[in-house]
Amino acid sequence: FEQVDGVHYSAQDIAAPVTNPFTVRVLLDLLCMNPKWISRIVDVEGAFLQGKFENGEVIYSEVPDGMEECYGLKSDWVLLMNVPVYGTKQASACFYKALVRKNKDRGYQCSMADTTLYFIVRDGRLSCFVSWVDDMIIFGEAQDVALIEADLMKS
Repeated sequence: FEQVDGVHYSAQDIAAPVTNPFTVRVLLDLLCMNPKWISRIVDVEGAFLQGKFENGEVIYSEVPDGMEECYGLKSDWVLLMNVPVYGTKQASACFYKALVRKNKDRGYQCSMADTTLYFIVRDGRLSCFVSWVDDMIIFGEAQDVALIEADLMKS
């Protein structure tokens, strides 16, 4: 709660885009029109731990309650954060940047109309997903949805 703009984060680097409701409606229309398609809603567990500080931020945290006993820490110590955990201003933006990099590395294409829509064609079958922060909806045939879900859960 004590992060300072310009010191611990940049104001333009604290938000992640969310999907457009129109995009979701179009995908739901495609789902209804294609009897082989299914959809799955996914919450990426530990998502914010996947990002990293990219601008050289140095952020310290007080020792959280209960960690003194578990890890032998002292309550007057501070902890240096290695990743932008939940509660840091830039956590969602850092996760989004990591997601973009991983999607590109895994062959997913990003829509030019909606930067939260990713798609891939495998063996002539289209599958896609949309994201809003660490939640996603995947669309496609069952085997393709399973592949995307597995990709999203990889670190």
